[in-house]
Amino acid sequence: MKRKKKIEEKEKKKKKRKEKKIEEKKRKSRKKVEEKESKRRKGKKKKKKKRKEKEEKKRRRKGKKKKEMEEKKERRRRKGKEKKERKEKKEEEEKEIKRKEEREREEKEKKKKKMKREGGKSDYF
Repeated sequence: MKRKKKIEEKEKKKKKRKEKKIEEKKRKSRKKVEEKESKRRKGKKKKKKKRKEKEEKKRRRKGKKKKEMEEKKERRRRKGKEKKERKEKKEEEEKEIKRKEEREREEKEKKKKKMKREGGKSDYF
């Protein structure tokens, strides 16, 4: 009887050890799986962060490009405006020169007529 009991206890202990080993293996396996999942999640987060940064960079670049284009347009517009102003100024100067010449010509004619009326010869011409 005692012997039988001892054998049973040994078997129980053996069984317990086996179960403990199996439980430990399962626990390790779960831990490994959890670590893999954790790594995967971290990787996903990193990728997501990287993608966001890339999109942000792209958006900033786009904004910068847009700003540059607007500045370019503004420069062109200003250039055109300045060109137009120079052209108008030149035309105005030409008109002024023509008016001046016309006035001088009219004055000469007036003097000529005056000299003829007075009867003297013009030493002006």
